Amino acid sequence: MLQPSTYPEQLPRPEKLTHLQDQSSLFGETARFYRAPLTISFAKGRNNTGVAMQPNNGTGHECTGLNDGSKNSVAVTYLTDAWNWGAEIFCGCEVRFIQQAPDKKGYLIHFAWHGGGRSVFQDEFKHQLFWVKAVCITLLGKTAS
Repeated sequence: MLQPSTYPEQLPRPEKLTHLQDQSSLFGETARFYRAPLTISFAKGRNNTGVAMQPNNGTGHECTGLNDGSKNSVAVTYLTDAWNWGAEIFCGCEVRFIQQAPDKKGYLIHFAWHGGGRSVFQDEFKHQLFWVKAVCITLLGKTAS
């Protein structure tokens, strides 16, 4: 899904790669040095889930996730694939509690919605709960704040 590939030989060599290779030499491990596969696109095109990807710009920040449109992250791979297969994705929500559905077929997920424009309801939007019924698989995640 993440389509890892090694940094191409024909691209300009990042200083970081040179430094890593020099360090392996200092430790006597030159023969074991190799370019680790990265989950970065090095050519313009679409990934496995159909998302248009940009070629990496070769800054040397490939491992840390430079936001240049080339990173095959969870958002452009697994979440996109789930969406393509019919998953519903809710953003800006804070799950408060989950309970088994009364019909025993799935779960009710109760959440506070913190999406755009909700702040006009002042403090009420922090306490008003919504719910959705999940009949199959439910994944909960937290984004970095």
